[in-house]
Amino acid sequence: MIYFLLLPLNLVVMLLCYITNPIVCLFADEEGELHGILKYWQTWDDSCDSMFFVKERAPKYIKYDYDSKYIQVIGTDSELSKTGNSRCYSKLKDGATFTFKEKVQRYLCRVLWLTRNNAYGFSFYMFGVNVKGCDLEIKKNIREGDNEYRFAYDKTKSIFARPWVLYYNWKINDKFYWNIFLGWKISTSNPTDTSLKKAMIANRISIRIY
Repeated sequence: MIYFLLLPLNLVVMLLCYITNPIVCLFADEEGELHGILKYWQTWDDSCDSMFFVKERAPKYIKYDYDSKYIQVIGTDSELSKTGNSRCYSKLKDGATFTFKEKVQRYLCRVLWLTRNNAYGFSFYMFGVNVKGCDLEIKKNIREGDNEYRFAYDKTKSIFARPWVLYYNWKINDKFYWNIFLGWKISTSNPTDTSLKKAMIANRISIRIY
């Protein structure tokens, strides 16, 4: 299966990105965008200045006032539009400036955001696959509260080339969950969708804390 050929390459790239993320973030522009080949270090669906991360997930000591600096907008670009996807942009407000402390906080937020979503650009653009929702054979699609289990594959492709997804998020106790995401991050929410969309490769096996 093609997945098991691509997976080792993706893991090597992930290791490279873990090491180089702190350096690459130095080249992001004022709106958190990386350019040229460096954009593959960036998450394909968001700016390095992610509103979600800065406001909800960043450690308190590096949070800055996102809303006074940026406005988040949804859009696409020439390359991303070909994949059937859109993304978030952080647009700098007129007159917005950063103190030295805020620049350090912004830099640390960028590094942690890219580390949290490591090598997403590579996983999407280089190791992603194109799938139509209507081509999926959905074998499992279970949702029970916070528990979720789904397995599907592209029935139009041979077993050697077919994209597939296995997602398993199951409660161990009040705080811990098993979380498994393998294959590609293919959405099974619209099985009648005839549009072609790209999905990034997935390789997560973990215990998550909620």
